[in-house]
Amino acid sequence: MSEGGEPSAPATPGLLLLSYTTPRDAALASDVPADQITLTINPAYRYAGSLSDCEQRERFSQDTIKDFLSYASGCMMGRYSLDQPGLILADSRDSQAEQLTAYEEKVGKTLGEVQFKPDPDGIISVLDGEWFEDDIVARSREFLRVCFPASSLNTDLAFIETALGKDLRKYFCSDFYKDHLQTYKNARSTGWCRAPLAHQGAASPA
Repeated sequence: MSEGGEPSAPATPGLLLLSYTTPRDAALASDVPADQITLTINPAYRYAGSLSDCEQRERFSQDTIKDFLSYASGCMMGRYSLDQPGLILADSRDSQAEQLTAYEEKVGKTLGEVQFKPDPDGIISVLDGEWFEDDIVARSREFLRVCFPASSLNTDLAFIETALGKDLRKYFCSDFYKDHLQTYKNARSTGWCRAPLAHQGAASPA
């Protein structure tokens, strides 16, 4: 998404070549088939097969939004931060207070100074209704307001839901957990627990 909330078009083969070649490669032909440019940001390569160009772009938009929401949830849990690149915390301390202190030390700023604060109790509710003011949907909206102009919030949400093909809350309740497990199936990541009621759960540091 651009700063104004509009989707960024996937790069064309020519632009990909210009971005990822050196002067020695200047003779490289710019008419290389798109599906042979082996970059995951290239939809033609990433989804090579029977998908049409339009379907590839739709799939790319959807996967990019899923990656964005996964990163946002990581920022909520203190794994990542808008104020410091890379992984911030990959383990858990004995208490949430120690966790937040470690976060401040790694980021180099106090919680009052960071652009987007990690959750104070380390628990993010995933609910099918607006039962808490700091559930995952509310915090996602807050994350969007920090990352992009607050005035474009509704436009950004509409773009996200169009890319996902469903309401944001419905995505978190029905698909986010499955996507999260698929992405981090070989890594130690956020822990999840599910309440007795359907579509109610919570994320917490593993």
